Amino acid sequence: MSGNVKTIDPSSNLCEIVAALNDGDTLVLSPGVYNVDKPVVVGKDILIRSSTGSPGDVAIVRAGSTAALIDGGAPAFENLTFASISGTGESKANDEIRYESCVAVRGGSPTFVGCRATSADQSGFSVRGEGVWAKLVRCEARGTKHGGIFFDGRATGLIDKCVFADTGLGCVDVEDTPEGLWVEIRDSRLVKSGYASLNLHNRGRVRITDSELVAYDTSCAEVNENSTLEARSTQFRGLVPFDPEDEDAPWPAGIGAFNSTVRVAYSTFKDFNIGIYLHDSSVTLERCLIADGNKSIVASQDGSGLELKECQLFKDPEFNVDLENGEEVAEKETGGDAADRETGDDLNDDFGFSEDDLDDDFDDDVGEGETDGEEEQDEDEFSDEEWEKAYEIKGKKIEELLGPAAPMVRHAIIPYAIGGPMHAIFYPNSQYGGTFIASEELVDPNFNKPGNASFHSFELTIATRNPLPAKYSSREGAEKAKAENDKTDKNRLSFLMKALKNSDPEEQFDDAINRYVQIMTSVGRYIESGATINRYETLEFPRDYDLDKVAGSCFIFDVIGTPLKPDDVSLQKALSYFDRDPYAIPEEDEKNVRRDPDKEGTFGLLLLIELNRSEMNYARKIGGANFIKLLKEENVWPFSDLNRKKVK
Repeated sequence: MSGNVKTIDPSSNLCEIVAALNDGDTLVLSPGVYNVDKPVVVGKDILIRSSTGSPGDVAIVRAGSTAALIDGGAPAFENLTFASISGTGESKANDEIRYESCVAVRGGSPTFVGCRATSADQSGFSVRGEGVWAKLVRCEARGTKHGGIFFDGRATGLIDKCVFADTGLGCVDVEDTPEGLWVEIRDSRLVKSGYASLNLHNRGRVRITDSELVAYDTSCAEVNENSTLEARSTQFRGLVPFDPEDEDAPWPAGIGAFNSTVRVAYSTFKDFNIGIYLHDSSVTLERCLIADGNKSIVASQDGSGLELKECQLFKDPEFNVDLENGEEVAEKETGGDAADRETGDDLNDDFGFSEDDLDDDFDDDVGEGETDGEEEQDEDEFSDEEWEKAYEIKGKKIEELLGPAAPMVRHAIIPYAIGGPMHAIFYPNSQYGGTFIASEELVDPNFNKPGNASFHSFELTIATRNPLPAKYSSREGAEKAKAENDKTDKNRLSFLMKALKNSDPEEQFDDAINRYVQIMTSVGRYIESGATINRYETLEFPRDYDLDKVAGSCFIFDVIGTPLKPDDVSLQKALSYFDRDPYAIPEEDEKNVRRDPDKEGTFGLLLLIELNRSEMNYARKIGGANFIKLLKEENVWPFSDLNRKKVK
């Protein structure tokens, strides 16, 4: 920098001083804590650095939200700590939707050297926008509520000699990378996060070399939705040795690839239950070592998607394996549903089941989670009584959020627990209007999973503006529909196939509900595979997805319920994250903790809202939270009907 040099201390107004700098100027920060009540906005070619050369001596701190916003230019930052700590100020509400991280890059091409970031509510760093690029050298993101760093909206960057550890979600998350460009990761460590240490989705593209990825109970890397990962001279390993007694445990795993491309060379995999698993993907390994584990490579396809070049595997690959349920479909006795609901029309082979899958003699009991025949049930860690009680509690909790349920439930012929679709439970009395359907088949009796940043446990819900037909909305209608069903034909399949051909509003509603159940079932399976889905995230089904009515559809997520109260993170606690051993084994395993469903944040609903393609692109451009705000302003939220004006 060839401009002026200015030195300040913590008593100065940092935001005003930065705004007054000119291109080429240098701002030197004396030791201390620089508290700001709004983001420090930087959009010029300036340098901001610590006077001592140590990031531990200078902290730029904001309560509740983004501490620094880069919106243009090529600024540089050296040896600074950025911290977003707990706070309840109004400033958070004004900008958290736009920035979503402690250090937010929304323009230009900044460079960070020796900098650190942590956030009580958000990610550490974020880089978003067409043509936006960021370089991080010897930087750290530790102890963040969400990710360590994310790149999206066609942004790219370079991570060199960095450490990302103990993040609530992924250490590094990359999506929507322009074709031919990459996010580069070199000589860095991605250690122990709440989701995959490295997460690629929606055409994310990453090249990683000379690095180390360490997982505790997740994958080291998840590569999804037409993404591409190239790794060279990189170590993938579990934090602790695998458990040889637990042959069916899916985690930790090295790399998971779904509808994507992975190329790995001169790399090692160890301490995993599964080294690599792939589904509809191309995986090439050259001179790699998978040293130990329960399984080396597992694929849902035949060997055509896997290429091995001079590799050493401790065990042969396994092909044509069901990645969702193991080699055989697991059977679990799920118990009944909430009391006082009646069995409705069973869901049909619109879910991809053939006539051979259905027995003419199936009765309503099939919809209650029982299987036809005397097949032996797999051992379950919960008793039937615990499942029954959990269903009762979940039903009541959902009614607290969505109002009383309709008396009739559309039960799946083949229960979700053994590979079928979810039941359709209707909620036509919510404060939001329309009709909701919700699942009750994901949350375990401990109310501890599946979870995300909002809830310890959640079920899924999706809504339509259309009112619930009379045959579902009253006990009299339910009884009449059931009587007509029984009278029409003893063969339930014949009745359902005829119903599919009808085109009256009620049957159109049924078709829409069938599709919504397909969507919820697919998302449920995705979550059960180990994925974490959070509020404001988006999800796109591949165009070649095996359910035609779901393929290519786009969704954004929100929540209904009272989310978890954020941890009270002081500056002292935030700074302590950087002194912790990133390889330390977590002191407490909360997976089997029995949680009180009456406590805030224990249970809630994850809401799916369907978007059209242009809306999906715009949501990814401006951020999911900001787009949810638009949906509410346009009175679209919480409904998934697409016969409406597009939101722009």
